[in-house]
Amino acid sequence: MKPITAPGLFLGLTRLVACVVLIAAFQLVAAAQTPDRPVPCVTEPCPPQPPPIPPVDIECTEKLPCPKPQATITEAAASVVPVRDANNNPISNVQALVSVVDNGVTLDITGLATGMDPTQQYVSLFYDTASQDTTLNACLPTPGGPQQTFSQMVIGVWLPLGTSTRTLKASKFGPPASPVPLAYLAVNQIGTVSVRLDTRATTPVPNAPDPSRFVIQSCGRLNVTRITRVQGPLQ
Repeated sequence: MKPITAPGLFLGLTRLVACVVLIAAFQLVAAAQTPDRPVPCVTEPCPPQPPPIPPVDIECTEKLPCPKPQATITEAAASVVPVRDANNNPISNVQALVSVVDNGVTLDITGLATGMDPTQQYVSLFYDTASQDTTLNACLPTPGGPQQTFSQMVIGVWLPLGTSTRTLKASKFGPPASPVPLAYLAVNQIGTVSVRLDTRATTPVPNAPDPSRFVIQSCGRLNVTRITRVQGPLQ
């Protein structure tokens, strides 16, 4: 092993310093090319961090319209069949299909009936959700049940007169005290639908129920068939 001379030691130290300088230069270049990153906390306690930027509330404008509320359209239908007497015999031949569409503001009703006496006039009425459709008390207001005005109950007259097959078309949109039969009734407040014989067809429809005038013929339960949500509100 050769002894280390002074010139050799100096040369070795020079090379070591050069290597350290070169490594430091490479680290500076790499740091300059790297995006800023959060500096990890190395002290105790950590320095306070800036609070997060709160979300900005965006106001609705013509260029950025607010979402419109949704309206619900409910469709329902009733198969109206002859009421049966105490001996289980049908009391009439009248059968009908009644359909309703409720948009929360207007109740539209359409119907098709057969088996009517061409010489008679027939009307239809709604009844509350607790009303019966298969008993001798079919299509009657429930004692102590939900209160409905007569204007809400009455739908309208089956037309044309003088035929055995007739149609029904009506719209209900007014407040409960509206003239008969304009008062709106929500579909979820309807249980049954009747077809009744009007025994005094030549006189105007009264403003209150008259069981002696409107004789039950047929009755059916109203069942919801479809619920659709659309952009609204509807008017």
